Amino acid sequence: MSFGFSTKRFTDSVNTHITDDAVKDELITLCGEYESKKTPVQKAAHIKSLMDILDKKVIAKTRKVLMADCHCLGATVLQKAVTMKKESKNLDEFLEKFDHTMKREGNVIHVMYSKCYCPSVNKTKKKFSDTYCQCSCGFNKKLFETALNKKVEVTLRNSILQGADQCDIEIRIL
Repeated sequence: MSFGFSTKRFTDSVNTHITDDAVKDELITLCGEYESKKTPVQKAAHIKSLMDILDKKVIAKTRKVLMADCHCLGATVLQKAVTMKKESKNLDEFLEKFDHTMKREGNVIHVMYSKCYCPSVNKTKKKFSDTYCQCSCGFNKKLFETALNKKVEVTLRNSILQGADQCDIEIRIL
């Protein structure tokens, strides 16, 4: 699985979660134009246009689920997390081994990034709505539910794409 935006994942998610045919057609048509964009800045601007349509025409709950399903977590990273969890004595050791940017407070884990790691949008200077970053929430939900074998709730607290100094994704272990 490739990191970053995928027209296939986005189109599949739109088909799954959008019931309004006009909105669905608009998003899928615009998404189809993504591959014609040549530079990272053009591609990011195109993704922003997709998010703007989602923000205007789709309710927040549906947008979050739709974009969470677009996550780019692949089997290799997922297997690495499962293996590291099995080899760790406890949750804190796992977090330290897997990614030192993760901090735990009780049943809450904060994933903190000082830069945007999404290769599809990290070259832009334009602010995005938090809709796009919901894919990171989906990434972390799948990662932690699989590695910990527990249900989690994931919330985007801050995003560099929204102008924050760092990304802060909260994972609450249920």
